[in-house]
Amino acid sequence: MTPTTNRPNAFRTAAHAFAEELRASFASGIPAQAEDQLKAPVQTLLRAVKARVSTRTEAQVYQLGGRPDIGVSVRRALCSYV
Repeated sequence: MTPTTNRPNAFRTAAHAFAEELRASFASGIPAQAEDQLKAPVQTLLRAVKARVSTRTEAQVYQLGGRPDIGVSVRRALCSYV
């Protein structure tokens, strides 16, 4: 099987794991900031989709004066924020 044909299955598997992690987190009954509970599952999902993806929480964007929840880089080049 070529990597191209395997990607949909890998993404489907990662998406199911993402959903399960969120479901377990929100079902725990522990009071917490809901938005903050998304960071780790989103990072895991992004890394599962593409091996060379790196993520870092509370990324600094000095030009905007803010901190996006997650910075995303591919091959060590910052390419987006979540």
